[in-house]
Amino acid sequence: MERRMFLKSSSGLCLAIPFLESLLSPEEARAQSGTPKSFLITMRNGCGREHEMFWQAGDGAIVEGQNTGKSVAVLKPYFSKMLFVNGATPTITKNVRSGGCSHGVATANLLTCGDFTGGNNNGMEAAHEISFDYYLHKAFGGTGNPIVAQLGYNSGKKHRISWSAREQEIAATFNPLNIYT
Repeated sequence: MERRMFLKSSSGLCLAIPFLESLLSPEEARAQSGTPKSFLITMRNGCGREHEMFWQAGDGAIVEGQNTGKSVAVLKPYFSKMLFVNGATPTITKNVRSGGCSHGVATANLLTCGDFTGGNNNGMEAAHEISFDYYLHKAFGGTGNPIVAQLGYNSGKKHRISWSAREQEIAATFNPLNIYT
């Protein structure tokens, strides 16, 4: 992101947030009553992760002292509300061995760790199983498909991450405003 764009965006944000609050009545500006919504947030790196730097070595409860200096250390205030899934092994190695690019496949099977179709970075990589987010959405009584929001830099490739069935992608939104409209 260019410096000028960052400054324009951050300045606009600083002015917009207080202004948006003033548009609501005091009754509308309050938090909803009831049970707060749950969220599944995944962090991925198309090139894999550095195992020894990501989180604690052992399985079981998240232990604050074992995560000092790890990538997840900044999430320390939320450890009691988090679950780290360890040991999920995507099947990207067979694509790499055949000379294909593993980035698209790593994305396609990140939340399934199963087999896939396609490869060679053509944007058509597809998972063969339902994804973890879809499974959790249904297990906790969700109807329809979960909301899939992909945030951050998109290199122009199609990043397919969520699946409701074999080769049935759940389309992602790249604009956070679309989630709330």
